[in-house]
Amino acid sequence: MNFSIEQITTLLDAKQIGKTSVQFTGLNHLEKATEKQVSFIGTSKHAKLYNSSNAGAIVISENLQHLVSGDKPLLVVSNADLAMAKLLALFEPEAPYIEADIHPLATVHHSAQIGKDVSIGAGCYIGANVIIEDEVVI
Repeated sequence: MNFSIEQITTLLDAKQIGKTSVQFTGLNHLEKATEKQVSFIGTSKHAKLYNSSNAGAIVISENLQHLVSGDKPLLVVSNADLAMAKLLALFEPEAPYIEADIHPLATVHHSAQIGKDVSIGAGCYIGANVIIEDEVVI
């Protein structure tokens, strides 16, 4: 999913400085971020990377804001680490759908007890007397 800077600002309850029309696709480290990614500055040692970063926007703790200046949009928050945890949840990809089944290349001992709606993938080995609860994916 893509998110605008306004959507991200609202989620983080941040003070937005600067504007951009970029639709953000994810997060990355300051050194590796692209224009479509958000990064963050949570300590003073990372503030020196602000000008060399290609990040499209940067989340920064309010006590560090005075250490940076430039054109990159800033999202000023009280705690950049907590804000990034919220963004990680926002950009987290959906879990893949895995059909409940035992793959033909899986080995399951005849004494194993397999619950309902279990998925056992190729190459898996389930040994003697093992108990697999319902809705487990291996």
